Amino acid sequence: MTQKRCFYLKTEDFHRVFVSTAGPDGGIPVVCFHGGPGSGSSLSLFNFFDLSRHFVVLIDQRGAGRSLPAGRLKRNSTDWLLRDIEQIRQYLDIEQWHVFGGSWGATLAIAYAGSYPESVGQLILRGTFLASGREIRALFNASRFKAAQVWSRLRNIIGATGSDDMLHCLFRCLQQGGTPAWQAALAYSDLERAVLARANRAMGMRRATWSVQERHQQRLKYLIHTHYLLAACGLQGGRLTALARRATDHGIGGVAVHGKSDPLCPLSNLKWMRRNLPNIQQFVVEGGHLASEPEIYRTLCDAVSKLVPV
Repeated sequence: MTQKRCFYLKTEDFHRVFVSTAGPDGGIPVVCFHGGPGSGSSLSLFNFFDLSRHFVVLIDQRGAGRSLPAGRLKRNSTDWLLRDIEQIRQYLDIEQWHVFGGSWGATLAIAYAGSYPESVGQLILRGTFLASGREIRALFNASRFKAAQVWSRLRNIIGATGSDDMLHCLFRCLQQGGTPAWQAALAYSDLERAVLARANRAMGMRRATWSVQERHQQRLKYLIHTHYLLAACGLQGGRLTALARRATDHGIGGVAVHGKSDPLCPLSNLKWMRRNLPNIQQFVVEGGHLASEPEIYRTLCDAVSKLVPV
């Protein structure tokens, strides 16, 4: 019988991390990491799993989704997230679990596997982001040409002079709040959507219509997002490589699924993975970046179906 519950885990520094679980006690345990950073978990993640067999844990990372305080940046870094994840595992009395993550969630999965390898069975990764300076710069440099009109609107709203200072200007604007901040959040959301739509035409380009509450939530989402990107997600200086190699040294493997036309995370990221996570089986499929795209979704579901008890 599928059992679902939600709870807040209080951390030692007064964050309250929101956790959702589904599946039978004693089922194959899997923890899911959402993207962004800052996006929060979607209950649609449960759709990848057989909730009669899998015990699935969704975590809204610090300040994101339903975690509290919403949008808080103090003590909000990759290191703090890793501590939270391990605390949740211990609270749930899970000895070892598989890890499922896409985009930034895949980055965090690799970092967690290298930080706590004894806690991890297999990794299932999608559209892996490496938090490299090249990828972060490309969010704005490449989008200037892929979605010029939307890019220009964002630049004008945040008062940037060009691609090189857009991330800093966007962060400052989001910090200030008020009408300019939610306009910037909407423009950045439009830019993300325009870039993703180049590989997924089913998305279309209809602008979002946000309520006052949704405006506030989106501003906080992108505030966390830019906070992390400005710090290279705390993984600069080869740290992610070192963590990946430590995970490999402990025998951690799994599956990585990557869309051929991913407009955000380049296929060259798989070369890095072959060097540093050679136990990960790679699947390059038709599609872009999103888990909902048919071939990506099918391949992820197939990988999940093959998970074994840990």
